[in-house]
Amino acid sequence: MSEKDSLSFGISVKDQFEYLDLNKFNPIIKQMICNFANKHENAKTIINLKTLLSFSNSFIQQPQNPWVLFRRNIAKKLKILDNEASEIASYLWKNKSEREFQFWNDLYKVIEKIYSEYIEKNERNQRLDDDNNVDCEILNLIDIYSIDPSFSYVDFNSC
Repeated sequence: MSEKDSLSFGISVKDQFEYLDLNKFNPIIKQMICNFANKHENAKTIINLKTLLSFSNSFIQQPQNPWVLFRRNIAKKLKILDNEASEIASYLWKNKSEREFQFWNDLYKVIEKIYSEYIEKNERNQRLDDDNNVDCEILNLIDIYSIDPSFSYVDFNSC
């Protein structure tokens, strides 16, 4: 690592790895994180990996791409807002090393996998909630109209 780049500052992936709670991830994602950490163990980030690998409901639209992850790291280093760092990060991004390019793209792939699992889980939960809501609505109607659920209101002889 003779060249200086944005991955020369901060805490190494290797040192951050031990603080990650891998048990919260499924085995495929856990393996992706381990592979990433092994491949990039000497790379350093200003924003810790725990923060980069997690996200809140506020960015549900899509996972942050390599450029956004890079810009967030630069902004943290410069102690300025992400949008204020755009011009500086843009210049650095255009001149980044292959090592940096690979690091941010590999990190993005892990985050993208975490995100897609999160979305799938939420969609499953939403479908279950929708099914439960329909069931609740039916039960409420039965209650409101004092309907006897064991009584059949369909005249099967007319079919």
